[in-house]
Amino acid sequence: MQNCNLITLTTDFGLKDPFVGQMKGAILKHNFDARIIDITHAVPAHDILTAAVIIRTSYNYFPKGSTHVVVVDPGVGSQRQILAAVADGHMFIVPDNGTLTILAKDSIIEHVHRVENKTLFPRKISSTFHGRDIMAPVAAALAKGMPINELGPPTDMGQCVLLNIGNPQISAKANIEIGDQRIITIDATYSQQETGKLLALIDSAGYLEIAVNKSSAAQLTCCELGDPVIVHMS
Repeated sequence: MQNCNLITLTTDFGLKDPFVGQMKGAILKHNFDARIIDITHAVPAHDILTAAVIIRTSYNYFPKGSTHVVVVDPGVGSQRQILAAVADGHMFIVPDNGTLTILAKDSIIEHVHRVENKTLFPRKISSTFHGRDIMAPVAAALAKGMPINELGPPTDMGQCVLLNIGNPQISAKANIEIGDQRIITIDATYSQQETGKLLALIDSAGYLEIAVNKSSAAQLTCCELGDPVIVHMS
């Protein structure tokens, strides 16, 4: 596979601390010509499912041969491993914590390796920042042309952590309950409902979105991350 020396970053670091800058520095230290693109650093803290959705809905807007690094890693420093995968002509470096779940469900992962080539790591590795000390130099090496099989032994997705998520199918007449609110139709655009009214639509990534025209669905429903959304199919 031809690499394009482009690396994307998706993390839950935020932008107040120096962590994003340190990761970029660690990449450039090993691959000065790498192009680095931020997808987002605002993934909710430790939210692996959101990270999995973001990378699944974003990678294909980049050229084939890109390397995508996802650091949402609540198990950093534990026995969890780091994976390097090839899927749909792209490379992904992630913790083995379920980040690859949706790519696996799409059946586009071609092969996976466990990252164990310690010659790529610095002598001193922080137990709390594998994104900088392991994943960044590995991304730099991959983007520069290192074959992925040199990172470590192959494995298969059946041996990796996968999140337990379903395969919902949404129709135009779905009956949706969220908090104490109910939505009885799926709209095509926000403007199909009056300003301030709760609505549901299929977003630009193909997922069910609960929104309010020109306002906040989170505020209107008083719901938070992890609260249930019930969809009754007719």
